[in-house]
Amino acid sequence: MKIKRKVFAMAAAGSLLLLAILTLFFLHLARASNEEVPAFVEPCLPQPIHTSKLWGTVAVEDARYYLVGVFAQPPASAPAEVGYDVEPAGYQETLIYVDAQQQCRALAPDLSADPVLSHYLPVNLARELALQSVTRAMQEAGGRDAYQQELVEHLQQAALDPSMPAEFAAEYVWAFEQLGIQLPPGSYKLLR
Repeated sequence: MKIKRKVFAMAAAGSLLLLAILTLFFLHLARASNEEVPAFVEPCLPQPIHTSKLWGTVAVEDARYYLVGVFAQPPASAPAEVGYDVEPAGYQETLIYVDAQQQCRALAPDLSADPVLSHYLPVNLARELALQSVTRAMQEAGGRDAYQQELVEHLQQAALDPSMPAEFAAEYVWAFEQLGIQLPPGSYKLLR
């Protein structure tokens, strides 16, 4: 009888601890995903900017890293249809480092050339940025199932079109696993 009570008490305590950790984790991610791109980061972003989106930020000692998506402003010569806004010219992600004096430096001005975050910063920080980025993308897609469906559709299209890469950096695959997103085995190339 005493053993059953101890086991039950330990299981209840473990469940409460897990719930507390998950709550803190998701509060942290929600806070990170709702932040705006700070003004002191903007000088290091590709110019001219139509819009920008903060995908993730992580602090280390007196510095911070920012993962920012940027839609470029179309050239002035691009015609605008009457009554419609001009669409952005192109999209790229950039990795920005900001020191304690809020001086920024683009570590990777265009991540399409080398999308592996861990090539620019330690693996644990790259994973944190990837986790925040995937979490925000998942929220914008309408949840985990909707986001997973989008990824699977992308992978299916990529299998038919060799010009569409089906590649993910290891930190993003790790983030997918942490969030319960399952990709079909053998449907993508792992970038390291």
